[in-house]
Amino acid sequence: MVYSDYLRTQQTLSDFTSFQDDIPIEAWKIHEFINIPVSAMNGTTLEERIPHIKAYWDRMDPTYCSDGSECFEDFVDRIDSFIENLQYHSAEKILVCSHFLFLTGVRWRLLHWPNDQSAKSKIAMQSYRDYLQQTPWKNAEIKPFNVTPTGMIRLRKSAKPPTMKFGL
Repeated sequence: MVYSDYLRTQQTLSDFTSFQDDIPIEAWKIHEFINIPVSAMNGTTLEERIPHIKAYWDRMDPTYCSDGSECFEDFVDRIDSFIENLQYHSAEKILVCSHFLFLTGVRWRLLHWPNDQSAKSKIAMQSYRDYLQQTPWKNAEIKPFNVTPTGMIRLRKSAKPPTMKFGL
């Protein structure tokens, strides 16, 4: 199991680890994409953050970051690092506990910009935003991936979530 270092992913993961304590657990840099200033996030509602989010996307600058936020270029680097870590990991199966923007970025990268450094461009940033707006995810949704023997990652059709006997 791999997870981001955000508290909510650790809480979700604790449901799994409470009954399966022999599975290795690793913290990876798969935290949420924070594209607005941290000062605009802390102690605010989504409604209060919307103007900052809109301003970020209206700017459409892959190098822009401010007050603890992450630029789109660095976000793509984290996505690429995650994909590479999956390709070379020794585990047969990995449960990933991460966040909507990050996991949507992984799917976008695999489907729309594979093996291409132009994924850090303004055009790629717009493509990610478009994909983001068209790609709904549900909390605790399972999105299966396969890693081929040559290291290629393939997306599979979404699996029906297994029946869980614990509170998620």
